[in-house]
Formats: sequence, C-alpha cells, structure tokens
Amino acid sequence: MRRLAVPLDELAEAMDEGGDSLTRAYFDRETGAIEYVPFELVDPTLFADVLGAPARWLRIPTLGAWQRQRLRMRFADDISDVHLRPRLLAALDERRPCSAFAQVLRQAPSVGDGWTQFRTQHLTTDVHAWLATLDIEPALALRS
Repeated sequence: MRRLAVPLDELAEAMDEGGDSLTRAYFDRETGAIEYVPFELVDPTLFADVLGAPARWLRIPTLGAWQRQRLRMRFADDISDVHLRPRLLAALDERRPCSAFAQVLRQAPSVGDGWTQFRTQHLTTDVHAWLATLDIEPALALRS
C-alpha cells in the first residue's frame, strides 16, 4: 500500500454530501486532493485536467439518501440541548432532510464542529475501506 496525505474529514464530507446537487467530488490518486466539478460546465476546459485523467482522478462514491439521513439521526440523538435536538429531528422529517438539517446547524454554529467530527468519526471505516481499494493508506493530513 502506498501512504498518501489525505484530508480524511474532507473525504468523509464528500462521501456524505457528494459535493452537493450541483457538483461531483473527485479524488486525486497522486496527491490526495479533492476537487468539486460542476455538473454543468460553462467552460469545459476549466476542469479538463480532472475529467481528462480518469485513471488519476476518481469520482468519490457517495452514501445513499437513507444512510445520510440515518447518520444525521444518530448525531441528533446524541445532542443534549433540549431545544436543538427536536429541531434537528424535525428537520429530518422535511422533504429535503439533509438540507433542512444543515440549515438548523447553520443556526447553531457551536454544534457544527461537533457534526463534522461526528461524521468523520463515523465514516472512517468507509473512507479507509474505499482508499484500500485504491491501494492507498492515509497518512495524517489536515483539512485543506
């Protein structure tokens, strides 16, 4: 296995969110970098280095909708704030649960870091398993 500095929290975020509804997340097998490419490119040459090198830049797999929602529910269950916990759980019953959940977190910034740490911790196995399929062992890397 090859050791590579990988921003594990960013990779966990990409697996969880896949970028967002407007982008796709790609992983650079040579540097460990993550790049978000818009679905609709106005100028196709902007991301030609990523899209033109599929052996180097791999699309990052994403969690299914039910896995994303379940992860957020587990986080909400751990919240002890009697006002915030019901708001997070109610957000998960909305039509777009992950977006509603993120909106509640933006209104409670002190909990946002806790969510990032929780997500990274709970997706570590998935992140490491995917990297292992690429014959990559992550070295310690800070978020870029």
